[in-house]
Amino acid sequence: MFLKTVKKKNKMKKGFTLVEIMIIISVVLILTALAIPNILRSQITARESMALTNVKRISESCQVYNTREEVYPAALTDLSGDVPPYLSTTLTSGTKDGYNFVYTQTADGFTLYANVIAAGVGRYFYTDETTVIRQHVNAPAGPGDPIIN
Repeated sequence: MFLKTVKKKNKMKKGFTLVEIMIIISVVLILTALAIPNILRSQITARESMALTNVKRISESCQVYNTREEVYPAALTDLSGDVPPYLSTTLTSGTKDGYNFVYTQTADGFTLYANVIAAGVGRYFYTDETTVIRQHVNAPAGPGDPIIN
């Protein structure tokens, strides 16, 4: 008789109560709310790092091109036409990793802007034939903006 009573009680206690489920969902939502800003910030930081790397690669490729051809390239696409190419066609297309790269040949050098495609989600970068990289937070960077150390 006692054994039947224990089995009946065990059958009735299976599962969670509504209050327990609501507490678990609340804890998960709080943890998610704390994690999302950090994840978004790390994505922005990763995009900025890739943009800086690409600005350096383009700038160095322009310097090598100038050493070899005695003139800076007329366009980014000139850096992917040689064999072997200075840069990949993906990068010389002008858009990569959330940034738009705008290259212009000048009379005695070049300018390169790395502009964020989605405004407000990263810094803007600028460099020229001096290879000094400058940054700006809210608008396209230029020659008067702070240097990146």
